[in-house]
Amino acid sequence: MNIDHISDAVDIRDLHVRRGTHRALEGVSVRVPRGSITGLLGPSGCGKTTLMRTIVGTQIVESGTVTVLGLPAGSAELRRRIGYVTQSPSVYPDLTVIENVSYFASLYGRKGSAVTDTVAAVGLTDHAADRTSALSGGQLGRVSLACALVGDPELLVLDEPTVGLDPLLRAELWEHFRALADRGTTPARVEPRHGRGRPLRRARPPARGPADRPADPRRTARTDGGDGPRERLSPTHPEPDGSTTVSAVIYATTTTRILRQLRTDHRTVAMIVLVPSLLMTLLYFMYQNVPTGPGGVSLFDRIAVTMLGILPFVVMFLVTSIAMQRERSSGTLERLLTTPLTKLDLLAGYGSAFSLAAAVQAGLACVVAFWLLDVTSAGSVLWVLVVAVLVAVLGVSLGLLCSAFARTEFQAVQFMPVIVIPQFLLCGLLVARDDLPDWLRWISNVLPLSYAVEALQEITVNPGVTGVMVRDLVVVAAFAAAALALGAATLRRRTP
Repeated sequence: MNIDHISDAVDIRDLHVRRGTHRALEGVSVRVPRGSITGLLGPSGCGKTTLMRTIVGTQIVESGTVTVLGLPAGSAELRRRIGYVTQSPSVYPDLTVIENVSYFASLYGRKGSAVTDTVAAVGLTDHAADRTSALSGGQLGRVSLACALVGDPELLVLDEPTVGLDPLLRAELWEHFRALADRGTTPARVEPRHGRGRPLRRARPPARGPADRPADPRRTARTDGGDGPRERLSPTHPEPDGSTTVSAVIYATTTTRILRQLRTDHRTVAMIVLVPSLLMTLLYFMYQNVPTGPGGVSLFDRIAVTMLGILPFVVMFLVTSIAMQRERSSGTLERLLTTPLTKLDLLAGYGSAFSLAAAVQAGLACVVAFWLLDVTSAGSVLWVLVVAVLVAVLGVSLGLLCSAFARTEFQAVQFMPVIVIPQFLLCGLLVARDDLPDWLRWISNVLPLSYAVEALQEITVNPGVTGVMVRDLVVVAAFAAAALALGAATLRRRTP
């Protein structure tokens, strides 16, 4: 057994990383002993942040090995043992300081005094109840640091953690880092090129020959060797990603966090809750003077129950299709993917939070339609509500799938004409599905909204539950579950 390999917190050998057409790192080899404070110096663009992302397991590498605490970088077990502070503060601006730190503490199974002690350690006790959007840049950096410290990590990876802080607080944090090192934690930090130490050089272009390997940038000796891991894995075969498993505690805290964020976003809440009801009211007045059809049934009555499913579907798809983009733009997504939270935890949390909002939305729309606009149905209003909620959940799931797949908000919006409009045209509202050409009917048969509309049409004309309705509800639920699972598989933990 290689004792040196286990005693090192980080062991990087012949690392090559390419970002697009740019070679970010070439032939880098670094060893960081446990219990040391290691500084990585270099000019902008030389690959410092890329190296940090490689250590925490979010960077795709071209070749070489990166072993962290005796395990391959990115292994699932490491996510409970590493704390990561991104270059820009990655916190939730619509939550308070204590809510941000409490959420990240819950991901590591820590709570209570650990949260308050950590907030105190970064000097934010007086601002614990303040929303982070009201804090200064330096205070935001301290909140971001607290979110990493609260997990009591064995390895602390800090990307310019003290930039923008006042000298007194910077000195206090350095004392805190030294105390962590004395306990066996290994802080590794990035700074712009200044002060003492050997800088990390830029990777040379391939045409100029292999790049010089940077010297070991350590400036302090190991203070504590620490205990070795229980089991070592090959650096080239990391643990399974774990994206298909769900932790009940992490899932619940993620759902709660998203509901708190929704509570502060009044415009989004108004759009979710009120827009379907307002559009139903608009349709009522649009068709008010249209002559009734055969049987004395107005055109509005014929489409109203169906629209109770379609409108929530469209609104929830629009709202959730950009959900991951906010996580990406704030940097919280990259940070979350270095924690014990799995991708399915994240998407299921979003799905549950927005599904609760969808239930309120569907309930209000049904109240407006059946009690204010005099819509009638042969079947129970409760069944209409059940289908409306399920279709809204389907919109949430498909929106999250597109959000996980898209890389920008523009890409997310582009899915609207691809995912929503064809389903609206072929669901049976405008033209009965049996009257469609064969090839369009085949397409309609694989679109989930078609089954939701069919279930609502069954409720409209049948006073009891039918086999077709039950089958349609099962199909819609299966599509919603499959979309969430596919979204978790699509959301990449490692990126170029």
